[in-house]
Amino acid sequence: MQHYFDYLNSNNFEQIKNDRRSLNDKQRLNMEFLRLLINKSHDNNPTLLHYVMSALEHEKHRAFTYPNEA
Repeated sequence: MQHYFDYLNSNNFEQIKNDRRSLNDKQRLNMEFLRLLINKSHDNNPTLLHYVMSALEHEKHRAFTYPNEA
């Protein structure tokens, strides 16, 4: 997860959205699995995935991991 958040932190919002749009089918499936894992982990223990980041980083995370909800 650290590499994922490093990626979000080091790229601008437009690059994040462009990268998300350019994922291939396998990468999209893996992102779906990651999203499901994050949601399930949060449902079982909301403090497990607690992290501190700026509002912009939250927006980037939402745009990349939850593009249909952003």
